Amino acid sequence: MAQPKPPPDPFYTLRGTGAAINVLKFAPKASTNLGLLMSGCVKGLINLWSLKTKRTELVLDGHLGHAILSADFLPDGKVISHGRDGHLKIWQCCEGRSDVVDSVPAPFLGFCQFSCLRRGYKSTWIALPSSKQSQVDVLDLESKKILFSLKSEDEKSTGMCMCLSFFTNQTTDKPVLITGYENGQLLLWDVMEQKVMSKKTVHNETVLCIDVDKENLRFVSGSADNKLYVSSSTSNSTLEIDKEVELKNPGTASVNIRRDRKVLATGGWDGRIRIYNWKKLTPLAYLSYHTDTVNAVNFSDDLPGYGQILAAGGKDTRISLWSLYNEKTNTEK
Repeated sequence: MAQPKPPPDPFYTLRGTGAAINVLKFAPKASTNLGLLMSGCVKGLINLWSLKTKRTELVLDGHLGHAILSADFLPDGKVISHGRDGHLKIWQCCEGRSDVVDSVPAPFLGFCQFSCLRRGYKSTWIALPSSKQSQVDVLDLESKKILFSLKSEDEKSTGMCMCLSFFTNQTTDKPVLITGYENGQLLLWDVMEQKVMSKKTVHNETVLCIDVDKENLRFVSGSADNKLYVSSSTSNSTLEIDKEVELKNPGTASVNIRRDRKVLATGGWDGRIRIYNWKKLTPLAYLSYHTDTVNAVNFSDDLPGYGQILAAGGKDTRISLWSLYNEKTNTEK
């Protein structure tokens, strides 16, 4: 009988931040920054790594040493970051520049990361937690005005918003937001109407991370408990639980669905990266490389010479790069 293939090793490890990694984002396919990986760490630094040279091309230092909560690439090629200094910073990074071109006050509670959504040709909206308990604000980056404030009616029971994802319903073209809270509840919002379309208690513990399959309106969420859940939105926008996976160890800090919607990656408190078939949620690989919590997992778009690769990073300060396109390795719940 053929022996199962051993789990793969990362094809490269990026080092040099000297601090725990909170954020990892690949530049999107349409970006002028294609081929760059962004990392944000607890020392307040954002590194832009070249996948070609495996070295840092730029270091963005503008949050006064305060930890990076969230960061992303904007459609125009700029970078946006949110730090524990209470500011959103917008960076111009082309041609070797690393200038802050705008700054917006953005108080914060907890560890919730923002989520960006392009609206129209120039406008970008950003959903981020407010300084008010469970409230989430939607900010227009062009006008710097808060367009909508989303607040649960039972905010005392939901607790703080811990994670969120902002997307456009492809059927209605309306902006939709899904949020996860301390009490294990998910809320699905009609942003323009500022109302909850559906809510469901999914986890027994705090929801820590969420990602969206926008084409099929399926949501994957991880929490402080030992369960991974996939939920979906029905035709009348009701949240329903579709699948659950029981994990060997509690605590899922990060989740990301690959761009082709075939593979799901999760990062755990136990330092493990778990890879699943997204459609069936069957395990494909169990990757044991990191020595502490994996705070961030992120898949790239299809890159020349690489395909779709996975980056993972966390408390051990290392960033691992994985080629998993056709890997089917040892499995574990």
